[in-house]
Amino acid sequence: MEQSVFAITDAQGHFEFDKVEPGTYSLDASHNGFAKLGYGQKKHGDPGANLSLAAGQKMTDLVFKLPRTASITGRVMDEDGQHLPNVDVRVYQTSGRNRKGQLGAVGGASTNDLGEYRVFDLAPGRYYARANYQARKDVMGIKPSSSQSSKKSYPPTFYLNTADPLKAAAIIVNAGDEIPSVDFLLKPVHVVTVRGKVFNTIASRADGNLIVTLVSRGMVGNDLPSENAEVWNKEGRFEFRDVFPGSYIIGALWSVNQEHHSTRREVEVGNADVEGINLTITLGVDVHGQVAWEEKPPGEVQSVRVAFCRLPMKALIPGTRVPSKPNRTGLSSSKMLRKLATGRWFSRGAGTAF
Repeated sequence: MEQSVFAITDAQGHFEFDKVEPGTYSLDASHNGFAKLGYGQKKHGDPGANLSLAAGQKMTDLVFKLPRTASITGRVMDEDGQHLPNVDVRVYQTSGRNRKGQLGAVGGASTNDLGEYRVFDLAPGRYYARANYQARKDVMGIKPSSSQSSKKSYPPTFYLNTADPLKAAAIIVNAGDEIPSVDFLLKPVHVVTVRGKVFNTIASRADGNLIVTLVSRGMVGNDLPSENAEVWNKEGRFEFRDVFPGSYIIGALWSVNQEHHSTRREVEVGNADVEGINLTITLGVDVHGQVAWEEKPPGEVQSVRVAFCRLPMKALIPGTRVPSKPNRTGLSSSKMLRKLATGRWFSRGAGTAF
């Protein structure tokens, strides 16, 4: 089992770990107001390295030079130059953990009553900033009423004032920088309503819990709250209001007696309301397979968990933990995940060793 220990430095920055068992370790140093560095990194963003220790070995020359963190400040205003409070501003970086070209949020803040924000504790690097104005929306599964739609709203806007992440201006941050005047001027655009119906082929009666979700597609990870419509009426009708033009994925999840069934489809939204989006929930398929080790299993493996993710990659859904015993060919199981919705998926496995 993995174990983690830590040490606190003295006034001169010295630290010590004693009675360390031989083996391979990761080692990093962190402090408030400074970026974390790992063993083998000369500067933030460099690849790190594992620390291998032999029996009786002593290491006394380890030095970590932590760079100071930085901040980005600015204001958010509307089309008339008026300050906008309570606007969520987030900063992003490209990450190897995301798809190629996708941005992941690494920090954020909300504007105050003067429209001012400050994102701090940023490590040196290349960032992109986006302001997201969230008006209060009614997205429950109720009888459609287009008269309640605001017709215009402020879309998520990148610095320098573009909704297109490909046109966003990069913000280069060095150690200790305080980057001022990263300002946003939000302009309203036409918004529409998306309506549809969920058909459940599994249950004839309205039992269980049915939720419909609308998620934006694109370069930016799912850091923004998705729009949820809880469908409580017997007809299964849903409605999303104040939707910006763009590409979306709309999905339905039905849960009953600890079982989950889902479906989804892609939706293109333009300048007109979208009607007649039908989602059909079916029983799904069972997935069977085998987990094999490339080399000898690391000790006795008690269980393996397999999880699945929709393609293009979004959030992982929980898989099934299968008690297993290692053999010459690996870990075998006749039941990995049941009733998986049809579509393209990515799978991931992890095991617990003792």
